[in-house]
This record gives sequence, structure tokens and C-alpha cells, in this order.
Amino acid sequence: MNARRRLLLGVGAALALPGCATRGGGAPIGRVVVIGGGYGGATAARYLRRWGANIDVVLVERNAQFVSCPLSNLVIAGMRTMADITRPYDGLREAGVKLVRGEVVVIDVAGKSVRLADGSVLPYDRLVLSPGIDFEPDAIGGLGSPDAQAKVLHAWKAGPQTLALRGQLEAMPEGGTVVLSIPRAPYRCPPRPGCARPSRAPSCWCAMRTPRSSRRRRSSSAPSSSTTRASSNTGRTPS
Repeated sequence: MNARRRLLLGVGAALALPGCATRGGGAPIGRVVVIGGGYGGATAARYLRRWGANIDVVLVERNAQFVSCPLSNLVIAGMRTMADITRPYDGLREAGVKLVRGEVVVIDVAGKSVRLADGSVLPYDRLVLSPGIDFEPDAIGGLGSPDAQAKVLHAWKAGPQTLALRGQLEAMPEGGTVVLSIPRAPYRCPPRPGCARPSRAPSCWCAMRTPRSSRRRRSSSAPSSSTTRASSNTGRTPS
């Protein structure tokens, strides 16, 4: 079963649960809080509103705009700018989704509420968790210091590291070497090192910008070149 089908089935099941059954018109019959405005969270919020017009849908996202992580490969390669892959959440607002900019720090399952970093509390009838992932550089030998993290860039999340990695590639001398390290399995999304950042973008950049260079692509089976943990609230999803 593909990811889209699982998402649609999951959203449909949420709408069919007691307290969130769809009915035409009238006052809201329940509230669904979605944590994370990434691809998963924003898509779930949109379809919850589309299929349940009388369901109060609240999306909690810490960032003011959506930035596409997959498409940031094109920024690293010099084919797009950050502005090209950044979109506001206006489309979700127009669809009737209520957006709350903030970070969830506590989930009260028994009380059916979430508490944000600013102290505000949001009650819910159903909760959708789609916070994304984040990195634990301290768990990787040699990457604990800010200096090391500024030099060895994963650029997995679109943002400052995207531009920093592009700058490193642009500053690389003719004939320079790019060393790529892939973590030992299992890890999230096994195909990703072969199809996306940070491996494909540098290769694409080198192919376009330094066609005469002698380029060597090295893979490493280091125990953990990219360790991830659950993030309290991340997400980069189109409106």
C-alpha cells in the first residue's frame, strides 16, 4: 500500500470516528489538531476540511512558510532559489484550516489537549501527529561542536544549510573531491541517499559546473552519518 493510499484511508477513518462523523452544514462537531505543517500534516489538514466541512481543523506549525525539502536539491545545484521553493500557508487558510504558529511541547492524552511553548493550550477531539524528524549531531562522533556542524553539512532540511552547502560547492577548487557518507541500515527512507540530498545535489552541481573535473564519489558504511530523532514540531508542506 503506497503512502498516499495509507494517508487517505487514515483521514477517512478519522472522519468516521465517533465525535468526528461528517454531517452537512451546522456548527463544528469536533476538533482535529494537526501537529506539523509538512507534506503529511498539511495534506491531512486540507483533506480533513475538504471531507468534513463541519470539523474544526487546527494546524500547529512553528514556521511561517512552507519550504520544500526535496526541491532544495535544485537550490544546491544552482537551478532554483530558496524563494522558488518557498510558499505561504494561505491555501490552507482559504480552505478553512486554522493555523497556529507555535511549537507543541506537551501532549496531554488523558485530557485531550496540547500545550505550546508559549503556554497556550489547545483542546482536541482527535490528534494527528506529523512533526517530521530532526538531527542529533551529538550522537555522531566528531560532530558535537558548533564548528564541526558548520563545516560538515547534511542540508537535509531546507534552510540555511542548503545555501551553505551550495556555497561550499561553489568554493570547491577545480578537481576537488566531494566525499559522501551513507549511514549503515536501517535508517529512515533507505533509497534517499541515492536519489536526493545530500548525495544527488552535489553530484548534479559538479556535473553542471565542473564538467572537466575528476570527480570521485565515495560511499561509507559509517555506523551513523545521519542520526535522527522525533522532532517536537517540524514540517515543510505546501499549502
